[in-house]
Amino acid sequence: MSEKSHAISVRLSQDDYEFLSSCDWNGASTLSEKIRELVALARKQAGLGKSPAALSGSFAEGIHVLMGDVHQIERDHGTHSDVMQNMFLLLPQLISALPQKTPFECEELSRSEKDLVNLMFRFFSGLMRLALTEQAPYYDPALIVNQFKAIKPTLDTLLSLPHIKSV
Repeated sequence: MSEKSHAISVRLSQDDYEFLSSCDWNGASTLSEKIRELVALARKQAGLGKSPAALSGSFAEGIHVLMGDVHQIERDHGTHSDVMQNMFLLLPQLISALPQKTPFECEELSRSEKDLVNLMFRFFSGLMRLALTEQAPYYDPALIVNQFKAIKPTLDTLLSLPHIKSV
């Protein structure tokens, strides 16, 4: 940012003025500070599409906020879901497993694919472990068992294939 600042005048609707006045971004208290924060947010948003790493970081921040909200609701209602917890841990890892630099080479795509498959199978293995217990820690106790019942024919077929049996 250059050392010289510029004064601007902006007319806002009453709704926009009330919204801006009520916002609390990084401790901004005056309208001028809030407008500077809006510009900083817009710059950050504009930069997200330019870098996979920036997008990954922004996504991780959003997941962290959402995870906090879910944990608060779980505390308030005395409930917990290992499925939600595991997904919150997995999502940033999935994003991080994607290629982080552009342009990327075929070798990096292959490494990303391997990492993604490993992460997805780890999550699927976790779901299978939860299905072992009828009263596993998730919101709907029948949810996972019912899903596995629905895909049982596919699993049976898969496990009967010669290239799977030989593993």
